[in-house]
Amino acid sequence: ARGTAWFMIVIVDEVVPPDPDLDDNIAITNVPVPIVEPDEDSQPCDEIIGGAPSLFNPGINDAWFNPETAGQGFFFNVFPDAGVFFLSWFTFDTEAPDASVQAMLGAPGQRWLTAAGTWSGNTAELTVTNSSGGVFDSASPPVNQDEGYGTLVVTMIDCGNAEIRYEFPDLGLSGTVPLRRVVRENEALCEALTEGN
Repeated sequence: ARGTAWFMIVIVDEVVPPDPDLDDNIAITNVPVPIVEPDEDSQPCDEIIGGAPSLFNPGINDAWFNPETAGQGFFFNVFPDAGVFFLSWFTFDTEAPDASVQAMLGAPGQRWLTAAGTWSGNTAELTVTNSSGGVFDSASPPVNQDEGYGTLVVTMIDCGNAEIRYEFPDLGLSGTVPLRRVVRENEALCEALTEGN
Protein backbone atom coordinates (compact mmCIF):
# COMPACT_ATOMS: atom_id res chain seq x y z
CA ALA A 1 0.00 0.00 0.00
CA ARG A 2 1.17 3.51 -0.64
CA GLY A 3 2.64 5.38 2.33
CA THR A 4 3.80 2.15 3.97
CA ALA A 5 7.42 1.77 5.06
CA TRP A 6 8.91 -1.29 3.37
CA PHE A 7 11.98 -3.17 4.53
CA MET A 8 14.00 -5.71 2.58
CA ILE A 9 15.14 -8.85 4.35
CA VAL A 10 18.06 -10.61 2.68
CA ILE A 11 19.50 -14.02 3.52
CA VAL A 12 23.27 -13.79 3.14
CA ASP A 13 25.05 -16.88 1.77
CA GLU A 14 28.57 -15.62 2.40
CA VAL A 15 29.77 -13.32 5.14
CA VAL A 16 33.18 -11.96 6.04
CA PRO A 17 34.66 -13.13 8.30
CA PRO A 18 33.27 -16.65 7.57
CA ASP A 19 30.42 -17.74 9.83
CA PRO A 20 29.58 -21.46 9.99
CA ASP A 21 26.08 -20.74 11.38
CA LEU A 22 24.06 -19.70 8.31
CA ASP A 23 20.75 -19.57 10.20
CA ASP A 24 21.45 -16.10 11.58
CA ASN A 25 22.87 -14.58 8.39
CA ILE A 26 20.03 -12.14 7.83
CA ALA A 27 20.48 -8.50 6.93
CA ILE A 28 17.77 -5.85 7.11
CA THR A 29 17.97 -2.68 5.08
CA ASN A 30 15.63 0.30 5.13
CA VAL A 31 16.35 1.20 1.51
CA PRO A 32 13.02 2.28 0.01
CA VAL A 33 11.49 -0.32 -2.26
CA PRO A 34 9.55 1.31 -5.10
CA ILE A 35 6.00 0.14 -5.73
CA VAL A 36 5.57 -0.53 -9.42
CA GLU A 37 2.10 -0.58 -10.92
CA PRO A 38 1.61 -3.64 -13.17
CA ASP A 39 1.31 -2.98 -16.87
CA GLU A 40 -0.62 -5.02 -19.44
CA ASP A 41 2.40 -7.27 -20.05
CA SER A 42 2.88 -8.14 -16.38
CA GLN A 43 2.41 -11.74 -15.28
CA PRO A 44 0.94 -12.82 -11.95
CA CYS A 45 3.54 -14.24 -9.59
CA ASP A 46 1.98 -17.71 -9.71
CA GLU A 47 2.48 -17.81 -13.48
CA ILE A 48 6.10 -16.74 -13.17
CA ILE A 49 6.95 -19.45 -10.63
CA GLY A 50 4.81 -22.09 -12.31
CA GLY A 51 1.48 -21.61 -10.56
CA ALA A 52 -0.49 -23.99 -8.41
CA PRO A 53 -0.81 -27.58 -9.64
CA SER A 54 -3.73 -28.08 -12.01
CA LEU A 55 -6.49 -30.57 -11.30
CA PHE A 56 -6.68 -31.35 -15.03
CA ASN A 57 -4.88 -34.69 -14.99
CA PRO A 58 -5.83 -38.27 -15.92
CA GLY A 59 -7.22 -38.73 -12.40
CA ILE A 60 -10.39 -36.86 -13.44
CA ASN A 61 -11.01 -39.22 -16.40
CA ASP A 62 -14.36 -40.54 -15.24
CA ALA A 63 -18.15 -40.32 -15.40
CA TRP A 64 -19.59 -37.14 -13.85
CA PHE A 65 -23.17 -36.07 -13.18
CA ASN A 66 -25.48 -33.68 -11.37
CA PRO A 67 -27.58 -35.64 -8.84
CA GLU A 68 -30.49 -33.25 -9.53
CA THR A 69 -30.61 -34.48 -13.15
CA ALA A 70 -29.69 -38.14 -12.73
CA GLY A 71 -29.90 -40.04 -16.01
CA GLN A 72 -27.82 -37.39 -17.74
CA GLY A 73 -24.09 -36.94 -17.40
CA PHE A 74 -20.60 -36.39 -18.74
CA PHE A 75 -17.45 -38.34 -19.53
CA PHE A 76 -14.19 -36.44 -18.91
CA ASN A 77 -10.96 -37.25 -20.77
CA VAL A 78 -7.66 -35.44 -20.16
CA PHE A 79 -4.81 -35.90 -22.66
CA PRO A 80 -1.85 -34.32 -20.84
CA ASP A 81 0.78 -34.78 -23.56
CA ALA A 82 -1.46 -33.10 -26.14
CA GLY A 83 -2.75 -30.53 -23.63
CA VAL A 84 -6.35 -31.31 -24.64
CA PHE A 85 -9.44 -31.82 -22.49
CA PHE A 86 -12.34 -33.66 -24.14
CA LEU A 87 -15.79 -34.38 -22.79
CA SER A 88 -19.01 -36.03 -23.90
CA TRP A 89 -22.38 -34.76 -22.65
CA PHE A 90 -25.25 -37.23 -22.66
CA THR A 91 -28.49 -35.32 -22.31
CA PHE A 92 -31.90 -34.70 -23.91
CA ASP A 93 -33.61 -32.19 -26.15
CA THR A 94 -34.96 -28.99 -24.59
CA GLU A 95 -38.49 -30.40 -24.81
CA ALA A 96 -39.68 -34.01 -24.80
CA PRO A 97 -40.83 -35.09 -28.27
CA ASP A 98 -44.46 -35.85 -28.98
CA ALA A 99 -45.46 -39.41 -28.05
CA SER A 100 -46.07 -40.14 -31.73
CA VAL A 101 -42.36 -39.69 -32.53
CA GLN A 102 -40.72 -43.09 -32.58
CA ALA A 103 -37.10 -44.26 -32.52
CA MET A 104 -35.72 -47.63 -33.55
CA LEU A 105 -32.86 -47.47 -31.03
CA GLY A 106 -32.84 -45.37 -27.89
CA ALA A 107 -35.28 -42.51 -27.41
CA PRO A 108 -36.18 -39.74 -29.88
CA GLY A 109 -35.26 -37.02 -27.40
CA GLN A 110 -31.78 -38.27 -26.57
CA ARG A 111 -28.90 -35.96 -27.42
CA TRP A 112 -25.15 -36.27 -27.12
CA LEU A 113 -22.69 -33.46 -27.48
CA THR A 114 -18.91 -33.44 -27.48
CA ALA A 115 -16.52 -30.63 -26.62
CA ALA A 116 -12.76 -30.15 -26.68
CA GLY A 117 -10.29 -27.45 -25.75
CA THR A 118 -7.40 -26.54 -23.52
CA TRP A 119 -7.09 -25.68 -19.87
CA SER A 120 -5.28 -23.09 -17.79
CA GLY A 121 -5.00 -23.68 -14.07
CA ASN A 122 -8.23 -25.35 -13.04
CA THR A 123 -10.41 -23.96 -15.86
CA ALA A 124 -10.93 -25.33 -19.36
CA GLU A 125 -12.63 -23.49 -22.22
CA LEU A 126 -14.21 -25.84 -24.74
CA THR A 127 -15.93 -25.61 -28.11
CA VAL A 128 -19.04 -27.79 -28.45
CA THR A 129 -19.74 -30.02 -31.45
CA ASN A 130 -23.21 -31.41 -32.18
CA SER A 131 -23.13 -34.67 -34.15
CA SER A 132 -26.24 -35.62 -36.11
CA GLY A 133 -27.53 -37.37 -39.20
CA GLY A 134 -25.79 -40.70 -38.72
CA VAL A 135 -27.20 -44.20 -38.53
CA PHE A 136 -26.39 -46.82 -35.89
CA ASP A 137 -23.10 -48.66 -36.52
CA SER A 138 -22.88 -47.45 -40.11
CA ALA A 139 -20.59 -45.14 -42.09
CA SER A 140 -23.44 -44.11 -44.34
CA PRO A 141 -24.85 -41.54 -44.31
CA PRO A 142 -21.85 -39.59 -42.97
CA VAL A 143 -22.33 -37.87 -39.63
CA ASN A 144 -22.75 -34.11 -39.72
CA GLN A 145 -20.35 -32.41 -37.32
CA ASP A 146 -21.75 -29.02 -36.33
CA GLU A 147 -18.68 -27.41 -34.75
CA GLY A 148 -18.98 -24.17 -32.87
CA TYR A 149 -22.43 -25.21 -31.63
CA GLY A 150 -21.72 -23.55 -28.29
CA THR A 151 -19.15 -23.19 -25.54
CA LEU A 152 -18.47 -24.82 -22.20
CA VAL A 153 -16.29 -23.58 -19.37
CA VAL A 154 -15.31 -26.39 -17.01
CA THR A 155 -13.96 -25.48 -13.58
CA MET A 156 -12.46 -28.16 -11.37
CA ILE A 157 -13.26 -27.36 -7.74
CA ASP A 158 -11.42 -30.35 -6.32
CA CYS A 159 -10.81 -33.96 -7.33
CA GLY A 160 -14.43 -34.89 -6.68
CA ASN A 161 -16.37 -31.80 -7.73
CA ALA A 162 -16.59 -29.63 -10.83
CA GLU A 163 -18.81 -27.00 -12.42
CA ILE A 164 -19.77 -26.45 -16.04
CA ARG A 165 -21.02 -23.18 -17.50
CA TYR A 166 -22.67 -23.66 -20.87
CA GLU A 167 -23.74 -21.23 -23.54
CA PHE A 168 -25.59 -22.05 -26.77
CA PRO A 169 -26.18 -18.60 -28.31
CA ASP A 170 -28.31 -19.73 -31.26
CA LEU A 171 -30.68 -21.52 -28.88
CA GLY A 172 -30.68 -18.78 -26.25
CA LEU A 173 -29.52 -21.29 -23.64
CA SER A 174 -27.03 -20.68 -20.85
CA GLY A 175 -26.57 -21.92 -17.33
CA THR A 176 -24.41 -23.69 -14.78
CA VAL A 177 -24.28 -27.38 -13.90
CA PRO A 178 -22.67 -28.55 -10.64
CA LEU A 179 -21.04 -31.95 -11.05
CA ARG A 180 -19.63 -34.74 -8.95
CA ARG A 181 -18.19 -38.13 -9.82
CA VAL A 182 -20.54 -41.05 -10.30
CA VAL A 183 -17.94 -43.25 -8.55
CA ARG A 184 -15.24 -41.84 -6.26
CA GLU A 185 -12.63 -44.55 -6.86
CA ASN A 186 -10.27 -42.36 -8.92
CA GLU A 187 -10.21 -39.38 -6.54
CA ALA A 188 -7.03 -40.67 -4.86
CA LEU A 189 -5.29 -40.90 -8.24
CA CYS A 190 -6.31 -37.32 -9.06
CA GLU A 191 -4.98 -36.09 -5.72
CA ALA A 192 -1.70 -37.97 -6.15
CA LEU A 193 -1.18 -36.62 -9.67
CA THR A 194 -2.01 -33.09 -8.51
CA GLU A 195 0.53 -33.27 -5.70
CA GLY A 196 3.09 -34.67 -8.12
CA ASN A 197 2.81 -31.70 -10.54
